[in-house]
Amino acid sequence: MSEKKQTGGDRALERFKQSIEKEQKQAVVTDLARQKALGHAANAWIETLSEEGRLRAFLQFEEAASAANAKKIATHPLCPTGVDASHERAV
Repeated sequence: MSEKKQTGGDRALERFKQSIEKEQKQAVVTDLARQKALGHAANAWIETLSEEGRLRAFLQFEEAASAANAKKIATHPLCPTGVDASHERAV
């Protein structure tokens, strides 16, 4: 079986595709790093809040989240007890 000889255009297209894939991977890595940084900052901020401030913050987080993510947020160690109940009444 003979291999098909790759033309200059084929090689250029392959390099272009590889470049795009590299950029997409870097965008994902950058986004994950951004999310991690925001998570650390949010945790540090939450720790400075009063109990009532935490309650309000977690209610807002849950309101902005999907149902599945709201359940995960409710298990956060800094989440005051009663957020789920307050959230259910608000909904």
